[in-house]
Amino acid sequence: MRWDILLAVSQHTDVRLPKVAEVVTAAAAGTPMPQELQDHLAAVVQA
Repeated sequence: MRWDILLAVSQHTDVRLPKVAEVVTAAAAGTPMPQELQDHLAAVVQA
């Protein structure tokens, strides 16, 4: 997991970094990710 990506998502969504990491990890296990975080994550990865 790249911390710089998680940090960027955290800063752009005003969600604390540990929560972003938790949500991304849960999504990898099949739990749906909130749309706002999903959108920001996609934007950061594409940048």
